[in-house]
Amino acid sequence: MNVKITIIIIFFSLYFFIPNKAIADAGPKFDSFNSHYKVAGGIAAGALLGFCGYLLFRHLKKEEKVEVTTIHFEKEHVDIILSENKMRVEATFEYINTSDKEIIMDLYFPFSSPIDTSVSDIALTLNCPDRPHPKQTDIDYKKQDCEILFKFKILPYERVELSVGYAENIQNKATYILSSIKQWKRPVAKATFKVSLPAYMEKTKFSFEENLTDKTINPTNQSLEYYFSLNDLYPDKDFEIEWE
Repeated sequence: MNVKITIIIIFFSLYFFIPNKAIADAGPKFDSFNSHYKVAGGIAAGALLGFCGYLLFRHLKKEEKVEVTTIHFEKEHVDIILSENKMRVEATFEYINTSDKEIIMDLYFPFSSPIDTSVSDIALTLNCPDRPHPKQTDIDYKKQDCEILFKFKILPYERVELSVGYAENIQNKATYILSSIKQWKRPVAKATFKVSLPAYMEKTKFSFEENLTDKTINPTNQSLEYYFSLNDLYPDKDFEIEWE
């Protein structure tokens, strides 16, 4: 049975079955054992009634937060530039608010290593192209172990673009976290990745090798460029790159 319906049934059952006098008599003015019994029963019943009301309130508040599911994570594009000991990431995400309500997005962005020792140059910007005077806005964030926490507002039926950039220290393996996508409870409609690396790192393995669509050589710096494309991305693994 639905949790909310169950709580409501218990709540109103208690309300109608608790004698009115038991509630009204809940006070220290009775001397007889029977009166004390009624007082104790009234207090216990009142406490249970109040607790059910609290559970109902918490459940309704929880349902309000579920509104974030009306946000569709539509697109993700990630540029990864590798050197022997460093990974530079520039990622862009597109979100659409499909509801008629303004929503505060309370999000986190995960890293594969602790921020304080391995991650630097973090930058977040928000672009709101649907607004009358669109502009890019920097977003403040809070560091927490291997992730950053941040918030931003998205208007009814609005499309916004979030950009995240950072550098991470690596050694023979680079990891871009994707498994956190499942927190959205639905797949990302379209995800694309571009990986650039020096020519001497040609012996490279990718966790999404099956989604490789192209491989080219950059004529300017002779770096190798790999292109990946994924539809309805809902992964059980992260985007990993290993080399010898």
